[in-house]
Amino acid sequence: MNGLILLSCITIAGAFADQVKPIGSIKVKSDDETGFVDIARVPLDSAVKAALQAVPGKALKAELKNVDGSLVYEVEVINTKKRITDVALDAGNEKILKIEADRKDNGSIVW
Repeated sequence: MNGLILLSCITIAGAFADQVKPIGSIKVKSDDETGFVDIARVPLDSAVKAALQAVPGKALKAELKNVDGSLVYEVEVINTKKRITDVALDAGNEKILKIEADRKDNGSIVW
């Protein structure tokens, strides 16, 4: 019986492990974006370059955000097929935290 309970707990923990969002190296407690630039250790242009190395294309938008208490750059990259990919980078060390699946642009981009 104890073995069954332990196995159930391990199975449940494993299911939730995939849902945990990546944690960045700079912790923030506020959504007040006015101070984010002062605490980011990675400049915006470096974050965009790192995103474009991970996902080739052109940067459409980049911003500093509080994501689950961590300071993160979110960069939208659009490729020549007008597919948009979101790249999340740690604002402290430029590490890629997440690359979100492509989505089709709504046609507002002119090439």
